[in-house]
Amino acid sequence: SAWGGAPPPPTQTTFVGLYALDETSPFRAVSVGSVCGATYPRYSGAVNGGLCPPSGSFRIGRPTAPGKYKMVVAQFSPMNALGQQGYYALEDRNIIAMYTVLPADCRPAARADALVANDPATLLRADFNATAADLALKAAEAQRRLDAVAPLRAALLAEPPASVAMLRPGALVWQGIPTTLCYNIPVSANVNPKVLTLYIGREAAGSYYPTGLGPTAVLPLAAAGCTNVTVSKGIPTGRYTLALEDPTSGGSFGASVTVDTDRAGVACAGLSKSVVFISPTVTWSMPPALATAQDTVRVTNARGDVVFWFYTSCRCQAAPPPGTAPAPSGAFTFRLGRSPVLGGFAFRLFPGGGAYAAAVAPNWVPWKQMGW
Repeated sequence: SAWGGAPPPPTQTTFVGLYALDETSPFRAVSVGSVCGATYPRYSGAVNGGLCPPSGSFRIGRPTAPGKYKMVVAQFSPMNALGQQGYYALEDRNIIAMYTVLPADCRPAARADALVANDPATLLRADFNATAADLALKAAEAQRRLDAVAPLRAALLAEPPASVAMLRPGALVWQGIPTTLCYNIPVSANVNPKVLTLYIGREAAGSYYPTGLGPTAVLPLAAAGCTNVTVSKGIPTGRYTLALEDPTSGGSFGASVTVDTDRAGVACAGLSKSVVFISPTVTWSMPPALATAQDTVRVTNARGDVVFWFYTSCRCQAAPPPGTAPAPSGAFTFRLGRSPVLGGFAFRLFPGGGAYAAAVAPNWVPWKQMGW
C-alpha cells in the first residue's frame, strides 16, 4: 500500500478488514490485516505524529466461505478533547476494494463475471451512476417543492394594489378637525408629490375643491403610511370622495375613500377676570340632527389636562337625566381658577361625550392677557 499527495497516511493501529457487505461494525471482520502494525504495534502521537509510514505492505487472510465481501479501512481515531478514542462504524467511503470467493465447482463464466463486478472501473462507474441517479431524484424533489411554493412566492412578491382608507371607517368627518387617513401605493408606482383630491359626492371624478384639504392634501414621501387630513370649514357639508392622484401626470392610482362631513363650532365669546379666577363665556353649535344630551365641552390647560368640563344640555357635570333635550347651540359662563401649568386654556366640543372632538375654539385664553 502507498499513500501520497494531500491525504496523510492512516493513523497508527489502523487496520483493513474483509467484511460481509451489510456489516457496519469494525470488529466483525472475516479477516484483518494491520496497516503498519509491524512498524508501530501501538499508537503513539509522539512518534511520526501518530501516523503510519507513507508506504509499506501487509498481508490479509482470504475468506474461505463463498460470497461477496468488502475490503474496508478501519481507521483509528486518537483521543479527542472529550477523552474519546477508538474506531467508528464502517463507512462506504472507506471501502477500497470488493472481493468475491467462488465455490470450487464454479463455472468459468461466474469467475469472469466476478472479475468484471469487482473491477475498480466498474465499481467507480456504478458508484457514479448511483450518485447521478440520486442527485437526479433530489433535483426532481427540490423542483417539486419549488413548484409547490411558487404560487405562494409569487403572492409574497406581488405588490398590493393602491388603497386609501380612514383610520376610523364610517366615522363622520368633522370639518376643520384633523382625521387620520392611511394609504398604500405599490413601491414601483410611487411618485412624489402625490396628493388627495376632494371630489364632491361618492365618485372620484367630476367637480372637486382644489383647496378643500389645504396643505394636508399632499401626502408623505413614503409609498405607504398614515397621515392627518383636514377637510376645510370653508366648503359645504356633505359627502365627499378623497382620491389618491399624481398631480404631475394628472393620473389616478385607482384608490379612493368616500366620507360624510359636517360642521360644529365652539368658541370663547367673552371673558371676565379677577386676581384668582376668570369667567369665560363659551358658545357652541352642533347640527340639530346630531346633537345629544351627552355632548360636552372640555377645557384643557397648555399640557392638555382637562381642568373643567360640562354637558351642553344641562350646563352641568351631573349626568343628564333621561329625557333631557339636547342643546344644539347655546352659551355658558363658568369660573376657572389659576392652573399650576403655565400657558393658557383651550376649549373643545365632543359629540356624545366621546373621545373625538368635533370642534376646537379658534381662540384660547393666554395667561399674559390676564396678568397672571
